[in-house]
Amino acid sequence: MVLAAAVQLDAALADVPANLAACERLGDEAGHAGARIIALPEFFSTGIGFAASLADAALPPDGPATQLLATLARRHSALVGGSFLCRDPDGHVRNAYFLADPTGVIGRHDKDLPTMWENAFYVGGNDDGVINTGGYQVGAAVCWELMRTGTVRRLRGRVDLLMTGSGWWSIPRWATTCRVRPS
Repeated sequence: MVLAAAVQLDAALADVPANLAACERLGDEAGHAGARIIALPEFFSTGIGFAASLADAALPPDGPATQLLATLARRHSALVGGSFLCRDPDGHVRNAYFLADPTGVIGRHDKDLPTMWENAFYVGGNDDGVINTGGYQVGAAVCWELMRTGTVRRLRGRVDLLMTGSGWWSIPRWATTCRVRPS
């Protein structure tokens, strides 16, 4: 039996240092509890919301977010994955899911289609989402990809484990304080 942990994060919007520190603490907590598969959420380095501050919060593919995944994987002899806004050398930002094991980063999947207004922050990818760990195949899918039949078609019969995560958008404060008066 292998223990798995799904990290839930109350992300601070666009505050990369605070979010990475929280993910390290929560990942360590999972690892110390014996988890050998640790899934961080979608947008673990920034959170997500319709906020201009996210435009400059994307990290490079070899930056602090991937370093955190590799560190947690090495420290806990675990498989660790999560997605973040990743600015690639071509200048485009993608919602990239990286997977690490104790040897370092072993694979990447770019979310296929930005969901709704997320296209203001990143472009879609077109890889198949299958990552070979050397011993088994891991399928990566992010958030609304889990609701698409295309995801099922690309992963069906090809993976032993599915690693995934979702990061839901912020809700404007006015939406929770607005009252409707009866007529």
